[in-house]
Amino acid sequence: MTTRLGRPPGAHDDTIARLLPAALRLFLEEGGGALTPTRLAAETGMSRATLYRNWPEREDLVALLLERATLPPGDVSRSDDWRRDLEAHMLSLAERLRAKPARAFFAACLSYGQRSERARQAAQDFINGILIGVSECIEAGIRAGELHGEAAHLTSLVAGPLMLRHVLLGQSVNDQEVRTDVRSFLHAAAPTPSRHDLRSKVDNR
Repeated sequence: MTTRLGRPPGAHDDTIARLLPAALRLFLEEGGGALTPTRLAAETGMSRATLYRNWPEREDLVALLLERATLPPGDVSRSDDWRRDLEAHMLSLAERLRAKPARAFFAACLSYGQRSERARQAAQDFINGILIGVSECIEAGIRAGELHGEAAHLTSLVAGPLMLRHVLLGQSVNDQEVRTDVRSFLHAAAPTPSRHDLRSKVDNR
């Protein structure tokens, strides 16, 4: 039987509710290294035995933090135009990132992801979840034959500038900058017409 990471057996909701505020504060202020049973016991008044029993590995607790703190996708209506949807999802992403403590949480995730392969995967899963709406629009563009490349790579190209400015550099981001990022991405990612296509256009004139 496989135990789901971050959902240890016996961890009741009241136990989780008591633990999470302190764990999140330590994670944001000091990083994943601060999430030791001794430190958490001192911060919460819980016994170390309870913490060890429910979260035997630090990564189990971080996985729970990532799961509970994941910013839900914005309420973005779908259309039949993946480009329009892409801009809407990017604007929604920017709005969610502006809500605290998103910036600090992302920075902590990036730092924590350097600790181990398991930590890196947990942080990557969290980031992928945040970008799922953007990624789905990219996949729609690929299916339509209007984008070429790997969906994950193209998603990083369109969302990268926003993440860099807001999360890593701590700069404020306005909606006009997001729209400019999307237009620049669409211009750069548009398939280049082949010589045959160009000749066909000339012949059809």
